[in-house]
Amino acid sequence: PDLFATGTSSGVLKLWNLRTTSTLQTMSFDAAVTAAAFHPDGKSLVVGVGNGKLQFLQLKYPETNTTSEKDLKHQPDNQAHGQNSQLSLIRDREIKELTNSITRIRYSPCGGYIATADVG
Repeated sequence: PDLFATGTSSGVLKLWNLRTTSTLQTMSFDAAVTAAAFHPDGKSLVVGVGNGKLQFLQLKYPETNTTSEKDLKHQPDNQAHGQNSQLSLIRDREIKELTNSITRIRYSPCGGYIATADVG
């Protein structure tokens, strides 16, 4: 895949272009980013945060409104990397049900189900 995500204990999520090793987008959270998983269609990302929240994010480009890993691979390099990238992370919804840090997130192959685990 040409897109991957990293999270830090200081609450910073970064999306990267694997091909160019450049940062596409950065987003901050109010606790450590402890887990992340891309939806099988590549158009969204769910992030586990250290305070027990699941944050759902949409990946969007202004000219097409949505993108996927496949679409990103075909974008010209000047549109698919750097802090000024046209790729946007849009906060979609949040679930706060767990009290402990989320350590694992897994989508089912169809994308209809999510499983999580925490340290509790």
